[in-house]
Amino acid sequence: FEVKALEGRGFGVVALQRLERGECVLAEAPLFTAQRVDLPLDWREGRRQAEVALKRRLGQMSKNDQNKFWELQDCFSMSSKKTAIGICRTNAFTRNARDGTLGCFPTGARFNHSCRP
Repeated sequence: FEVKALEGRGFGVVALQRLERGECVLAEAPLFTAQRVDLPLDWREGRRQAEVALKRRLGQMSKNDQNKFWELQDCFSMSSKKTAIGICRTNAFTRNARDGTLGCFPTGARFNHSCRP
């Protein structure tokens, strides 16, 4: 597969060959994990403090990993300014549904994970 710009959709993963059902196409470690409850979308629920805490964690990562994170889409942004929580909630995947742990996978986030194909 390759990651490429898709008109009107940002960046996405495109298969370069036919895939077989059940074939593993990506095994990726997360840039970081976080609890869903620590990433509130509502500004009244401590989002400002949570945003600062998440940015602090991001600042401890390599510049390359930080760039990978900030290049991801934020569908929760009300303006042109992205937020760390918005990016995480847009692109993170549940690692363990029982405890609400989310993982931020920069390449995996480029796969279509919308409810609408």
